Amino acid sequence: MSERNENSKNPIVAARSENFPGWYASVLKEAGWLEVGPIAGTIVMKPGALRVWKEVQRSFGSVLEEKGIEDYIFPSLIPEEIFAKEQMHLDGFVPDIAIVTILGGKSREEGLVLRPTSETIITNWMRGQIRTPNDLPLKVHQWGNVFRWERRTKPLIRDTEFLWQEGHTAHSTQEEADSFALEMLESYKTFLQETLAIPVMAGPKPESEKFMGALRTYTLEAMMQDGRSLQLATSHNLGQNFSRVFDVKYRLPDGLQEYVWQTSWGMSTRVLGALVMVHGDDTGIILPPRIAPDQVVLIPVAKDSQDSQVLGATFAVRDELKKAGIRLIVDTGEERLGEKRYRYERKGVPLRVEIGAREIESNTILLARRDNGEKVEAPQDRGPEIVAEVLGEIQESLFAKAAQRTVDKTVWVNGVEELQQAVKDGKFALVHWDGDGRVERSIKLNSGATIRCFPDGLRGVGALREIGTDTLTGQVALFAKAY
Repeated sequence: MSERNENSKNPIVAARSENFPGWYASVLKEAGWLEVGPIAGTIVMKPGALRVWKEVQRSFGSVLEEKGIEDYIFPSLIPEEIFAKEQMHLDGFVPDIAIVTILGGKSREEGLVLRPTSETIITNWMRGQIRTPNDLPLKVHQWGNVFRWERRTKPLIRDTEFLWQEGHTAHSTQEEADSFALEMLESYKTFLQETLAIPVMAGPKPESEKFMGALRTYTLEAMMQDGRSLQLATSHNLGQNFSRVFDVKYRLPDGLQEYVWQTSWGMSTRVLGALVMVHGDDTGIILPPRIAPDQVVLIPVAKDSQDSQVLGATFAVRDELKKAGIRLIVDTGEERLGEKRYRYERKGVPLRVEIGAREIESNTILLARRDNGEKVEAPQDRGPEIVAEVLGEIQESLFAKAAQRTVDKTVWVNGVEELQQAVKDGKFALVHWDGDGRVERSIKLNSGATIRCFPDGLRGVGALREIGTDTLTGQVALFAKAY
């Protein structure tokens, strides 16, 4: 244990304002979240990051359970013949797929695709599961890994191999499929905003950005601190594009057969990168309490002669906090107090609780918030109640701060030049757009910005003119540079 040193200062990992990519890499390293793997775009995910991902699995998994969606595990290797059946889907993934052509030392005429996603293998499986309307809706889900041969990699954001969850459903009507795709989008939105404290913009993607093989793609876009957009979850109405290719039909009472209507939807470990880039500061990661594996770090502060007394008080507080359902860790190591503080600040533990001789004498505990550094004393007998309150305040504060940043850095523009300047300044640009793909491609070429979505509920303000013509339109597009 360590004696208190009130004069210690937090070290600066890197400056976000000077080098955001360098800051991001430093934060991941200092937190001990990951190491670079032997192949470009691969990582070794260490316990720090993996424990957060397990919280994502636990929390979002409960959402899926409430919807009656059960977990499956489908093969990672997909016969090339099956993957190639849906040509539009294949065309969209050709640059990103890896194909195994040698097995057991022997070459194969037909390659095996390392799955970049599972629409083909799951739709092929569905054919044997669906016979009548009573078999619908069919809902399946899996937690697994996928492979994308990314040309530009960034840890947790664009990896060659990454963890994710994906769900797939089959329905009897187009309306039911689209309704469920939107239902899942709303579930992701609620999870991202209420659990991860990340504000998002929701809406359909344009044709140029939708998932290959989908009828419609709905997305959730979040602003990182550098003003770039990050797609955090998508939900697709696949229509009958896959069911027709794989002959997935159900028989009606009159003997006629109908193709099923499908959806697919997913979220990946990219959300871990978003947690860092949305909430982190120059000291390191800040985890929202609802997703933090350890919501509290409890540190006894004592000289050797006080060890037994301080430890007794610490463990008593620990037991009360655990009874209240608070996730915590107790650090009784021999390092100096300053070193412990630094370590847990870098790891992003939301709240630090210290107990020493002065706290025992005053029958209090000292609480230090990770998000703003504020400290408060609380009576020991009200410890669980006040700790829970402070954790709630941290959760709300992180979301409010990120939401205000998004508002402050989102602007309405009235023309291509204004749009490109806004994007250059690290902002989201909202604009009327007439749907002209040539204008969209020109903007992407000259500024790197793409249409991220058509945000729900926005119909424009004032006398803004649409890009591409000199008239007004009800369609509003969100342009931004994206990761």
